[in-house]
Amino acid sequence: MDGNDYIKKAYESLLYHDFGKAIDYFKKAIALDPFNASFHHKLSITYDRSNKLDKAMQHAECACLLQEENGEYELHYNHLKAKYNVEEAEKDLELSNRRTTHALKLLTEAIKLDPLLIEAYLLMGFAHALNKNYELASKALINALNLNPDHKVAKQLLQEYAVSDSKYIH
Repeated sequence: MDGNDYIKKAYESLLYHDFGKAIDYFKKAIALDPFNASFHHKLSITYDRSNKLDKAMQHAECACLLQEENGEYELHYNHLKAKYNVEEAEKDLELSNRRTTHALKLLTEAIKLDPLLIEAYLLMGFAHALNKNYELASKALINALNLNPDHKVAKQLLQEYAVSDSKYIH
């Protein structure tokens, strides 16, 4: 079997939602052709869908290095880096940390990397609200709602922050 045969088997596994088996087949394809950027990219996507962000980022970076100037690979890698920043910002905002300044820097970078990552806007709104800056919190949530006008959490937080803002204005 060659690498493409393993890729086909990986896709068959994905059809049956067997991500573990698909990952194994993608790894076998890479073992046969380690410089194939496409194989690394496909494995990265599968790792991402399996909530294995670190491994997804490793293979996305590898795909980008192997095939520079591939817009699809770069977009995927930026998306993963943005997700990583959101996860790190969440850690900064936990009750024990509350490192809002660092979290906001991470979230600003996440939005630059992936302007469609709604979670970054939601968390940015939360971070600004922790700082009692309800105007910036509301702007972040409005950006989230521009991406998904029906997002219930964004709507709810926007209403809460509007009430909190009015408490501080009067």
